[in-house]
Amino acid sequence: MEDSKEDKLEKTTENLDDKDDHIVDINYSWSGTLIWSVEDSQILREKHRITGAFIGSIQNNTQQNVLCGIPLSLSKDEVTFLLQSGLARLKKEGSHRLIEATEE
Repeated sequence: MEDSKEDKLEKTTENLDDKDDHIVDINYSWSGTLIWSVEDSQILREKHRITGAFIGSIQNNTQQNVLCGIPLSLSKDEVTFLLQSGLARLKKEGSHRLIEATEE
């Protein structure tokens, strides 16, 4: 028996509530700050109302640019807010080393 749309929505909301202490990893490089995790993107958008901009192409439809997918690109203001709120941490692209945020 399939779950109704309401049941699926309730399960998704419960999953987000369980992630109150989840810290998002923000990857950065010379090209900008990116979120590569679908789960992190969902948490940022639904729980913290950080929208960013999806900039990746859809796998089976690479020639269109109306719908985009992962990665999620964040603005400098969004990154600053997330770091100051303790909701995220910086990670250098291609590295597993975390960068400690410093207050100025």
